[in-house]
Amino acid sequence: MDAAMKTEWSKWTEFGACKKLSPKELKELLRRIPGVRPVGARWALTSKGQNVMEASLVVQGCQEEKSQIRADAPTGSRGALYLTLAAAAQKDWDVSSCDAMTAYLQSGNIERLLLLRMPANNPPPGTQPGEIAMATGAIYGARDAGRQRYLHAQKIFAEHGLVESKLEEGLYYFYDEGGLSVVVHSHVDDFLIAQRNNST
Repeated sequence: MDAAMKTEWSKWTEFGACKKLSPKELKELLRRIPGVRPVGARWALTSKGQNVMEASLVVQGCQEEKSQIRADAPTGSRGALYLTLAAAAQKDWDVSSCDAMTAYLQSGNIERLLLLRMPANNPPPGTQPGEIAMATGAIYGARDAGRQRYLHAQKIFAEHGLVESKLEEGLYYFYDEGGLSVVVHSHVDDFLIAQRNNST
């Protein structure tokens, strides 16, 4: 269990998911933005087989004030999934899939102040029980984490020339000189990719 927690915390550290705050910095933040309350973070442990545990450090979103947080997070529909597979079948395209590992820790800057209270039991290495840190990204469990992940994926796709469908959010297309060459169906952090043979 300790090893799994250490592995998870190393991912937080790698992607800079939160920033430690000095007492002075915390006091100044609370002065500038009154009414902000720290939200708990807790360990979620999952058994992955014999003597194998996976640990995730998640935000307790149930403690957040939900009225001011936009949380809608579009994903590709079942119809869009069928469309992606139909396009591949009709055109004899290659089909592949991928999982965006640690997608929620890579969703970019969070658009609001989110203060996290580290777990009282088994705090991450280098932190103290109940220590307050500032989230720098939309971490799994936060009410808007799914939306931030969606916006981040949308931005990355756009940077690579993929266009999101106007009828099906979460469905992306890529056109080259030969016409339509790639269709991507997204569902949370899983992607189904249909592409013309030898397309890049």
